[in-house]
Amino acid sequence: MSLIQSLSPEFRQRCEAIATEQRSLLRVRSFEPLPADTLAAKLGATLFTPDQVTNFEAEQLAVLLANDGWSGVIISDRPLWIVYTPVMHLHDIESNLMHEIAHVLLNHQSVGFDPVTGLPKRKQNNEDEATYANAFKFLNVVYYGRHNERCCYLRLQHILVRMKQ
Repeated sequence: MSLIQSLSPEFRQRCEAIATEQRSLLRVRSFEPLPADTLAAKLGATLFTPDQVTNFEAEQLAVLLANDGWSGVIISDRPLWIVYTPVMHLHDIESNLMHEIAHVLLNHQSVGFDPVTGLPKRKQNNEDEATYANAFKFLNVVYYGRHNERCCYLRLQHILVRMKQ
C-alpha cells in the first residue's frame, strides 16, 4: 500500500488546511516555494547543526556528526529547536527541515533519542504523516516530468540567494 493510500482522506484534508493556513499567514501563494527557514521563523523555531548546540554531550555530538542514519530532529519544543545534518545537498536540507516542521504543525509528540544508538527515535505513523505533509503539501513540488525539475531548480536558487543574504 502506498503512503498516500495508507493515510486517511481526513488526514490529507487536514494537511491541505494546514498548508493553506500557513501560506496565507506568510502571504505565500500556493504555487510559490515556501522556504523552511521562513516557516521556521514564523513558528519561533531556531535551526541548528549538531556542532552549534552547546548542551549536547561530546559523545552524543560525535554520534550525530558521524552517522548518516538521521537528517533532522526536534530537540526541544519550548523553545522550538530543530537540529539538522549539514552534510547534504541544500535541497535535501530544505526538505528535511520541512519534514521536522511538519511534525510541529501536526502536533506530533517527541519520542526522544535511543539510549543505545544515540540517534533520534521514530514513531512510524508520525514519520509517514510528516513525509506526506512535507512532500505533497508544504514544499509545493509537483513530482513529475519537467515541471518537477524546474520547481526544484527554482527552489534551490531561492535557497542559495537567501543563504547569501
